[in-house]
Amino acid sequence: TSRAKDKAGRKDRARRKRTGSGLAGLIWPQRSLITNREVAGPGALEPELWAKLQFLSDPLCARCGTPFEIAVDAAQECGACLAHPPVYDRARAALIYGDVSRDLVLGLKYQGRRDGLSVLGGWMASAGSELLADADLIVPVPLHRLRLVWRKFNQAAELARALGALAGRPVLIDAVRRVKRTRRQI
Repeated sequence: TSRAKDKAGRKDRARRKRTGSGLAGLIWPQRSLITNREVAGPGALEPELWAKLQFLSDPLCARCGTPFEIAVDAAQECGACLAHPPVYDRARAALIYGDVSRDLVLGLKYQGRRDGLSVLGGWMASAGSELLADADLIVPVPLHRLRLVWRKFNQAAELARALGALAGRPVLIDAVRRVKRTRRQI
């Protein structure tokens, strides 16, 4: 039947993907996303670096995602959002920006380290799962054309593609255009 053929086709594709990944691992061993040393697993970090990552988790500000130190109502906003409401409704981050997470971001932005996109996208999908559940599509913030020439790729677009694939949401890369060249955020 058609259903049995679909199931067999999915199993065959999964087997080919596993075989291809295994062969690729022999030819191109996995490298740490920060130190570039050989490590086990895709997008892996050394244990001492993993230990320094600080993932954000509940309780969080309902609007900006800043962590609270004590349990609060799920709809609670932080003092900063109450005093000066941002122009957006909700935002989430996967990690606190620290030494290791900074190195991951800078590796992507300035060194073109695309090998960590699936890992970073997975963290983003987990952190923003409630936002993604309500999303119709994902639109990355574009780079100004001069910055795009300098960097050679748009890291926000690449992350959006990885996130879209994981979340099952369409990604519209060219939905908005940056017309004003702004200062770099470092």
